[in-house]
Amino acid sequence: MSMLLRAPRKQDLRNSITNAIATTGFISIILLAINSDAAAPTTAVNAREFALLCTLVSAEDNLEDRRTADQAAKDVVALAAKIELILANLKHIERLAAAEPEAAPKESRSDETPEACKAAKATVCNEAAQIYKKFRPNEKLALAFLAETTDKLRATFNDTLKHISNVKADNAAYFGETAETRLALANIKKALYGSPEATGDAIIESGDSTRSTACGNTGSTAANSAKKRAAAALICLCSSDNTNANSGACFDAAKPDINYGNKRSSISAAWAQIKQKCRGSNEQKKVTAAQVKAATAELTALIHQKRGDKALAGLLGTAQINAGAVDCDGSEANGKGSCVILSTSANKYKVETPDWLTALEAAIADLEQEQIDIDNGRKAEAHILALNSSLTTLLAQAVANAKQAPPQAAAAPEKKSIPQKDCTKNTKKKDCKEGDGCKWNSTEATEGAFCKPKDGEGQPNAAGTEDGIAGAVETTGCAHTKIRPRVKMIKPVTNKIVHLEGVKMVKMTRELKCAKMQVFP
Repeated sequence: MSMLLRAPRKQDLRNSITNAIATTGFISIILLAINSDAAAPTTAVNAREFALLCTLVSAEDNLEDRRTADQAAKDVVALAAKIELILANLKHIERLAAAEPEAAPKESRSDETPEACKAAKATVCNEAAQIYKKFRPNEKLALAFLAETTDKLRATFNDTLKHISNVKADNAAYFGETAETRLALANIKKALYGSPEATGDAIIESGDSTRSTACGNTGSTAANSAKKRAAAALICLCSSDNTNANSGACFDAAKPDINYGNKRSSISAAWAQIKQKCRGSNEQKKVTAAQVKAATAELTALIHQKRGDKALAGLLGTAQINAGAVDCDGSEANGKGSCVILSTSANKYKVETPDWLTALEAAIADLEQEQIDIDNGRKAEAHILALNSSLTTLLAQAVANAKQAPPQAAAAPEKKSIPQKDCTKNTKKKDCKEGDGCKWNSTEATEGAFCKPKDGEGQPNAAGTEDGIAGAVETTGCAHTKIRPRVKMIKPVTNKIVHLEGVKMVKMTRELKCAKMQVFP
């Protein structure tokens, strides 16, 4: 039974974010100073926000791979599955292994092939046969013994194989045997591009015909595109527009000129440049779960930071704050800036959590669950290696048992006795034949009781008992004596002699004196 439990992580994450916001010292370190007479955004004043959001851009292509089982444990799992198949279909696997590879049938006749090896499953059985060919003689001997026995050893062996399979199934992702989309990565992409995903010029929605609409204005509406996707937030923070060209809010370089009223391909060009700057010289460096978590916590703190005399929250980026509204139109003037607005005066500057931040929180919960799965996977890996040791011990026991089992002796051919003819029943000379061991004792009569056993050979008497005593006496070495079993006369009027029931001659040793041989009456 799986010990994995998916604990609710979202509330814990929100608690940690709340604690981070409440920590003044932490916020004082991560926030850039903003005052009413700050210069126009012509220097990299949004460098910190840019770096934090770039963590997501890098993670899209280079999120650290989740840890999986070592190859040794994966090999044990794969081999256990093949052994289970071989053991259940040994005769068929042996036949496949004996055939040349090119002669191995893809699918044998239905009357020869077990269900586990038919149709699409034939390939798996052929693979198992090739593995079986590489087994050592003792291993094959053990499997042959286990396939034929039904004792406790076979049951224990089967249980161990199934246990390995079950442990792997309970930790499928850790053993790299799941085709499911990695949830953490899916949520990071959702944070960047929204849901449904929007790329290219669609990063800024067609309805956002001005920078203020896309990026926000406290006097009217909060950001639209920049609230839905982090890619749009980066464009709001870093790109120029047709009235504020070449601003360097995120990095010192000329930016594409975006005409929000007629975007054409300008959004795509701006996004391509931002992605290239994000990746920089660390394009191949992996982004860890800890980095994603730290960036998310810091972005949350920046968004909730209260600024200016009006305690304005919900502002990401740089703006000149005065007594009036703040407009993220990218210009250099009081109440203007390269920023993203997530609150409005009409709503008393209550922060509207951006969709991309919610997606990031989900990604972190997924990454934390991945770590739980990895921790459980490590335990499962150790368990499987221990079960493999148990299999080795059981196979050794099977080899020992197979070598101790007595060989099945070939059955001795059954003797076919030739039935004796009862000569006395032949009352006609023509029926009394020497080939039947009979002899006609009259030279004149052709009918009558003259058919007798030839030379006194064993012949059933009137009671149906074989007259074999003389032969038995011969075998004792006392044939020269005249010892005969005493007989009892039954029905004297018929003059027929029968042996007493139970009289048997026992084999005597030659040293036994014949005079001492006892015959029971």
